[in-house]
Amino acid sequence: MRDYEREFQKENFLSAIGRTWIEREDAIRLFARWLGYARTGPIIEDAARSLINGLIREGRLEKDGDRIRRVS
Repeated sequence: MRDYEREFQKENFLSAIGRTWIEREDAIRLFARWLGYARTGPIIEDAARSLINGLIREGRLEKDGDRIRRVS
């Protein structure tokens, strides 16, 4: 994960989760699979949680409890 630029990670996260509501934990797993990882370990989980928070702050994701979705 450290080898990927932050904006690349954000764009790929948004692509991986699609446009429907999804649980955060499911989104993290989808993101890992999207990047080609078979398992979701602590490094990927931490990076994805940080991406989610950053994307929410930027207004590119919206949240409803534990669910998130891409802003149209």
